[in-house]
Amino acid sequence: REWPIIILITSITLLFFSVFFYFLNLTIYYSDGQGSLFFRILSSFASISSQFSITILLILLSWGWTINFMEIENIELFVPLVVLSAVVHLLIMGLGFINEDKDTHYHQHSGFVGYLLVIIRFAQFGYFWYSIQKTID
Repeated sequence: REWPIIILITSITLLFFSVFFYFLNLTIYYSDGQGSLFFRILSSFASISSQFSITILLILLSWGWTINFMEIENIELFVPLVVLSAVVHLLIMGLGFINEDKDTHYHQHSGFVGYLLVIIRFAQFGYFWYSIQKTID
């Protein structure tokens, strides 16, 4: 099976659903001025799931998956990384909803949450770069 392609298609599908649910939220917002918390949560969850799957795919590719090996042999090393990444992504989503009600915020990732997100993304990029260099050697 072509697992990288399947993961990528899954991520793109989740991103599509994220935009679709957000569109439904904005449609309801247009009619009643409040929107739907249910569709906002679904949109955020689909977006975070898409980002999570892309993050895991990039980390696996930087480890040399599909280049040096096809099967993940050390699953005990992989599971904590997946759990940690999932917790971080859900934490970002939760913090975004906590700070959402302030009138001075124009989007979910403003203020502290946005800075935290930038720091986490740079750390992920650093780990990705380190893993690629290690795979090349």
